[in-house]
Amino acid sequence: MDAYAKYLEEQNLNIKTRKNHIRNLSNYTGKLLDTEKEIIKHVKQNYTVGSQQKTIATSISKYRDYKGLPVNSIRAFLQTSHTQSIEI
Repeated sequence: MDAYAKYLEEQNLNIKTRKNHIRNLSNYTGKLLDTEKEIIKHVKQNYTVGSQQKTIATSISKYRDYKGLPVNSIRAFLQTSHTQSIEI
């Protein structure tokens, strides 16, 4: 995670934001290298609709982008989660 922390720093993210991303990923019980479909399924099953899903999806998306892995479906899911969190 040290290299990822460095990446977040290079993205000029606030230190609190960087710590939150790392904490979120540390607490994630799924596999970050799974397919996007499997990750979204896991998030839907294990995180409350709205803010919790939005928070973890954001952190996963950032990490997978760092790793050069596909993120399009996760970002689409993130849009949905964002809309749902506003509606709640």
